[in-house]
Amino acid sequence: MQLYSLIRQASPRVLRQILSMSVISGVASVALLAMVNQASGRMGAQLQHPSLSSLILYCIAFFVFFVADRYALSRSATLMEDLLKRRRLRVVDRLRRADLSVIERIDRGELYTKVSQEPNQISQTFQYIVNAMQQVVMLVFCLTYIAWVSLAAFIVIMGAAAVLVSVYQRLRRRLDPAMGEVMMSEAEVVHNLDDVIDGFKEIRINSRKNDGLFQNLESVSEMSRKQKVSVAEISVIVMTYGNLFLYALLGAVVFVLPHYVAGFSGTVTKMTAVTLFAVGPLTYVVTVAPLMARANLCLQNLSDLEERLGVIPDAHSLERAREYGQRFSEFCSIDFAGISYTYHEENGMPSFSLGPLDVSIKRGEVIFLVGGNGSGKSTLLRLLTGLYACDTGTVKIDGLLLEPETRGGQRELYSCIFADFHLFDRLYGMSDVEVPRVTDILKKMQLDRKVTFQDGRFSTLNLSTGQRKRLALVEALLEDKPIHVFDEWAADQDVHFRRIFYEEILSELKAAGKTIIAATHDDRYWHLADRLIRLDAGLLVDEVSGEKGTVQ
Repeated sequence: MQLYSLIRQASPRVLRQILSMSVISGVASVALLAMVNQASGRMGAQLQHPSLSSLILYCIAFFVFFVADRYALSRSATLMEDLLKRRRLRVVDRLRRADLSVIERIDRGELYTKVSQEPNQISQTFQYIVNAMQQVVMLVFCLTYIAWVSLAAFIVIMGAAAVLVSVYQRLRRRLDPAMGEVMMSEAEVVHNLDDVIDGFKEIRINSRKNDGLFQNLESVSEMSRKQKVSVAEISVIVMTYGNLFLYALLGAVVFVLPHYVAGFSGTVTKMTAVTLFAVGPLTYVVTVAPLMARANLCLQNLSDLEERLGVIPDAHSLERAREYGQRFSEFCSIDFAGISYTYHEENGMPSFSLGPLDVSIKRGEVIFLVGGNGSGKSTLLRLLTGLYACDTGTVKIDGLLLEPETRGGQRELYSCIFADFHLFDRLYGMSDVEVPRVTDILKKMQLDRKVTFQDGRFSTLNLSTGQRKRLALVEALLEDKPIHVFDEWAADQDVHFRRIFYEEILSELKAAGKTIIAATHDDRYWHLADRLIRLDAGLLVDEVSGEKGTVQ
């Protein structure tokens, strides 16, 4: 069980403390019940009123119960939040180290649901689960007390409990798959909401697309509603059986057992009180069981996601990759021989293939990738930067053949602005950057009137597409990597800044010894490249100098 496996990851000392306090709480609760029964029995027999010592013992037991119960619940909640934080960070750690090809095959709505929403579900329901664990401890001691007072009553109660549990197990076999369907439909709802937000401009100017998306969201939401109602109905059946169990058990204790068990009539008052006290925890546990099943399913989904993301490199591999990153920073040449990559449909059929092809990158040169849309320029950039693992072929840096564990060192060479780039509002990993340097580059990019840099973050990202690309270039220049990769960077710039990019910024980067690889359609600037690599339908057509590739 995933929930049990998660709890086992906690410190044994903390678990012993929580278990000890839960046991003390259970013992104290039964002690309170026993003292109440004893006192009420003596008063019912008109023997005497409760003594002062009995009251003091009752108050002591009450205090012990309060302290132990509060400690166990609060400490358990703290423990679970800590475990969930570690589990979520473990998933995100694996996510950030996964191959891009793996991430692209996972729906973003599914990622959001499993990484963010489902841990929150566990966190919100765990207080009920912890209380149910407390109730189990109390139930054990209550049953022990019942067995001590009347073995016959104990046998009847345990038999009834067995019936209740068997009914619940049959319902649970229906509940688990139903909850799985709810989670999948919720992921689809998140996916649709993502379309509404990310595609707002597109749907706002196209009423048919807007209505179609909303109708699909309505359909998915309705499916989710029906599935949730189905889960709720099963949960209601569980709770209804719990209530029926209570009254059936009380009826057996009061109306049946006195006729068949000798001497039971003298203890019927005690047994009624104890039964009421014991049924409460049992009913609560059965009621909370669907929440436990949901929490277990959420954890199972996280485990499945981790498995899909792959294995995190161990500390030795990560350290070795960083060492190679430092070593590769002084590279002279990177040679790709016979590299290829194939995209596949969900059914496994190939959809587009790049290569096999040979590419060589020399330090300090400017390379332009040219070709029509769909020719494979962006895919080649992902292969060159190590974001995709080549299906075939080899990669050598200064003659050293790269292995899977050194691909991380290869990626450290690049600063990239892809066509689908993401803009960060903070300079992560550059805490020591000087504000005047950032301000100077913002001014050079003509963004100083729009954006300021203060307290480690940019003042706004609410910019036009061209301005956002310029701000991304600010971050890339501050990273100061050996190789700069641009995927159609100038496509959204005006004529003035397009000229600045090609004639000034790229020239300055080249003068600083940087290597530049840019996918571009701007043929009027092709002469500025040292080499043109022309692609068509995933194959390298030709490779010429920039001067020869210029369109006159």
